[in-house]
Amino acid sequence: MLGNAAFSSKFQVQEIIEVADKSLPVLGSVAMDKQAIESRQHEASDYLLVFDSKMDISRVLKQAKDKSVVILNSQEKIKNPLLGKKGLRAFFVDATGLAITATLKASPYAAMMGAFAKIAGIIPAKYIRSQMTGGNLAAFDEGFKGVKRN
Repeated sequence: MLGNAAFSSKFQVQEIIEVADKSLPVLGSVAMDKQAIESRQHEASDYLLVFDSKMDISRVLKQAKDKSVVILNSQEKIKNPLLGKKGLRAFFVDATGLAITATLKASPYAAMMGAFAKIAGIIPAKYIRSQMTGGNLAAFDEGFKGVKRN
């Protein structure tokens, strides 16, 4: 979804998805740049979106560059020493709760994309919204409005 929106917004895109088993993604990465992306290895991230706050957050936060942005799918603030040590700008949004209200499904992706669109401002919201339909549009809008500073 994010990769397609970035491509529509004239970015060069490279997507990397690590999978634990045949169905569950553990880590997804979208590299985007106005110039061609030639590297094939995963770089430290400027933006991290953590869809499951029950996972080992420290492992995820170690992949962030110092002073990068982290958006967490959580009902409340997350406490982790790496947030302060790395100078990360952290935000949270109850993406799963918003998705259940908007779509009757516990799929946080659209709400997380809304939070990302508001915080990052890299890709116009209209390009991200163009990748969605129905209740996902409502979840996107709620994520956009509901994101808070951690």
